[in-house]
Amino acid sequence: MAEYPTIGFQPQDGFVYRQSTGPPVRVHQTQISSMKSFNDEKKPCFHGDNRVLMSDGSQKKVSELKKGDEVMSMNSKCPVIGKINCVIKTRCENNKCQMMISPSELKITNWHPINTQGKWQFPCEIKDWDQMIIDCDYVYNFVVDLESQTRTQISHGCIMSIQSMLTCTLGHGFTDDEVITHPYWGTEKVIDDLKKTPGYETGLIIFEPSPAIRNSDGEVIGLKL
Repeated sequence: MAEYPTIGFQPQDGFVYRQSTGPPVRVHQTQISSMKSFNDEKKPCFHGDNRVLMSDGSQKKVSELKKGDEVMSMNSKCPVIGKINCVIKTRCENNKCQMMISPSELKITNWHPINTQGKWQFPCEIKDWDQMIIDCDYVYNFVVDLESQTRTQISHGCIMSIQSMLTCTLGHGFTDDEVITHPYWGTEKVIDDLKKTPGYETGLIIFEPSPAIRNSDGEVIGLKL
């Protein structure tokens, strides 16, 4: 029988990522209190080598996920099915990416919220995680449709278990916690823009590096379509 993360997850909880190979690099980090002021990270994403918990209890590499795949979503005390609607790949400049690596070998970008010990956190602010610049052709994120037991779509707010850690996907809709709340990445605005992008209907969008559009304050407000 499959083992699922033993955590009573609630939407206000947090995520975490980490990377596994390459020399550690010391990088100055500016403390921020909300995803709303998240200005430094160009792409809130996962490394392709991470393994995702699927709905049948098996595991699959992030880079191997495709439209229609069903993942386990830990959005409540009772896991539900999340169906991959679209895979978002963003090419890394010079095939390198600065990422955080957790003790469970989760590789994730610095400011992508994770849920650890029932709390939403930014990976770069977790003391026992390593920050590294590693080889990485692409980073990944997903649009995931949640389904009830009757297979009725209920939302995009998927909490995926990746490397045995909980993390959010695009357009999650959570507003209960300032760490995970984001006026673009966390809302239907990003989903609406992705729907206008070639590849959405077939389930695969590929972006060049730095696809985000920012306002004068540095906040993400759109994508370069």
